[in-house]
Amino acid sequence: MKKLYNYEIVNISEIDKFAVNSYCAIHGTDPSINLGDITKIDVKTLPEISTLVGGSPCVNFSSAGNKNGSKWVCLDCGKTFDPLELDDISIAACPKCNSENLEKTESSLIVYWLNILKATTPNFAIFENVKNLLSKRFESTFKLFVSKIESFGYNCYYQVLNAKDYGIPQNRERVFFLAIRKDVDNGKFKFPEPCGLKFTINDLLEDNEEIYHSKSGIIVDDTIAPYVRKNINKELAEIVTSTKNIYRMKCTSGYNDHAIGIKYVPALRASNPSTIAMQSYDTTEGKKHYIKRLTPLEAFRFMGFSDEDYHKAAKVTCKSQLYKQCGNSIVVNVVYEVLKSLFEAMPYLFEDIKILDLFAGIGAFEKAFERVIDEENHAVINSSTLFGESKASLWTERLYHHKEFDKWFLEIGDYCGGVDICEIAEGEAKHWLTEHFPDLPYKELFGITFGIGIETPDGDYYYQPKSQSWSDVLEAYDAACSEVYENLTEVEITEEIEWLMNGFQPITRITTKSDDVYEVYVYTDED
Repeated sequence: MKKLYNYEIVNISEIDKFAVNSYCAIHGTDPSINLGDITKIDVKTLPEISTLVGGSPCVNFSSAGNKNGSKWVCLDCGKTFDPLELDDISIAACPKCNSENLEKTESSLIVYWLNILKATTPNFAIFENVKNLLSKRFESTFKLFVSKIESFGYNCYYQVLNAKDYGIPQNRERVFFLAIRKDVDNGKFKFPEPCGLKFTINDLLEDNEEIYHSKSGIIVDDTIAPYVRKNINKELAEIVTSTKNIYRMKCTSGYNDHAIGIKYVPALRASNPSTIAMQSYDTTEGKKHYIKRLTPLEAFRFMGFSDEDYHKAAKVTCKSQLYKQCGNSIVVNVVYEVLKSLFEAMPYLFEDIKILDLFAGIGAFEKAFERVIDEENHAVINSSTLFGESKASLWTERLYHHKEFDKWFLEIGDYCGGVDICEIAEGEAKHWLTEHFPDLPYKELFGITFGIGIETPDGDYYYQPKSQSWSDVLEAYDAACSEVYENLTEVEITEEIEWLMNGFQPITRITTKSDDVYEVYVYTDED
C-alpha cells in the first residue's frame, strides 16, 4: 500500500488561557496537552517528538519594543548578562554570584526553547521571530543562538520572509529559522522562492455591499479610533487615489496606527486591534471606497486561517482576544511554503510527525502541517493508476476506514501483489453493514473487505473483476451495491473458507441474481 503521511500534536506550551481556549477549539484538542509555563517544564518528562516548533515573545527584539533583547539582570548583584552566553543554558543562575533571583525579559524565553531542543533532539525544529532579531543590535545574540543549536548537532538555515510574497496581502516580515539534525539532513533544503499575492485585500474582506448602498461618498468606519479617524478625514482624497501599497498619513504621533492597507495591510499587532484597510466596490454610481477596521474574522483571514477556524475560536473567545491572538500568531501560508520546500527536499521527515509547539498561540504551525500533509496524502491517493486506464489483473476491492485520517478508501490489489487506493465516500459500505449485520461490534470496526468474484462450474471460487479501468470499477461497484441491496438470493455465514488475501476469514458470502458472489470480511483493531 502506498505510504500516507501523518502528524500528531503531542504537547503545546502556552500561558494565555484565551489562546489555549482558541487553540483547543481550532485543533480539536484537549487542554490537558498544554504544558503551561515554558520555564516550569521538566525536560526529563517530555515524550518523544519528531518536530519542535514555536517562536518566543518578540517584544524585546522588536523595533517597536524596548529592545532589551534576551538579557537577564541579577537582582542580588546587579549583573546584566545574556543567558545564551552561559556554557550550560539549562542552569538559570547568575554567572557572577550564582543567584537565581533574576529579572528576565520576555524574549529571553528563547533560552528555554533551546533547552527543550537539546533535551528532545527532534528531527527538525522551526523557530520564528521578528526581522529585528537579525539587526546589528542583536547580532551577538543571534550568533549565540545559532552556535548553541549547531553544538546540539543541527544544521541551521534562516531567512527573512514576508507574508505578502507568499500569498497573503499583509506586510509582515519575519525571520524563519530551520534546524535539521545533521544525521537526517541531506543538504537539499532551500527556502521557498516568493510566489506573489494569491489574494487581494478585497478578497479577504467581508462583503459590505449593504453599507455601500446605504451610504454615499467615501465611507469611514466609525469604529476606528477617533484620533485616527480625524486624520483619515483630512486626507480622504489622497487616500482613495493613492497608488501606494500602504498609505501612511501625515501625523505627529501614533505612526503605526496611521497606516491604511491599499494593496496589502500593515502587519497585524497584538497591541492594537485597529489594523485599517480600504475596500473598493464597483456600483452603478461608480467606484465606492470604504476605509475600515478589520473585523476579527478578517484578521483571521489575513493570518491564513480559515473561516471555519475563526468560527470555532469565536465560540470560546471574545473579539478583543481574537484580535490579539492574530497579532501574536504566524501567517499560516508562509509556514506552509517553508514546509512544502522541506517536504520536497526530505519527504521522509514527514512520515510520522509528532509536534511539540512552544509559545503555541492559536497553532499556525499546526495548520500549516495539516495543509501540507493533507495535500500530500491526497496526492498519494489520487496518483493511483486507477485513475488511468490500467489493465492490471485485479483480484479484490477492499473498502476500509482509516481511523487516524477519518477517511474511507477503496483499495484495489492485483495478482502480483501491487496495490492502488483511492478515497471514496463511507456511506454505502457503512449503511450496508449496519443494515445486514446490526450485531457486529461497529465501535471496533476498522475495515471491511468487499471482494467481487464468481464461482466456476466445478465449484471453485476465484476473484475476477468485471473491468480493469477506474471508471468501470466504480460503475461495477455501484452496480454490485445495488444488487446486494435489492436482489439477494442467498446469504450464508462461512467459516471454513480462507482466501489468500491476508488470511482474513469471510463472515458472509452473498450471491446475487446475476450469479456474482460477494465476500465480506470484517477485521478490528485487535486483529
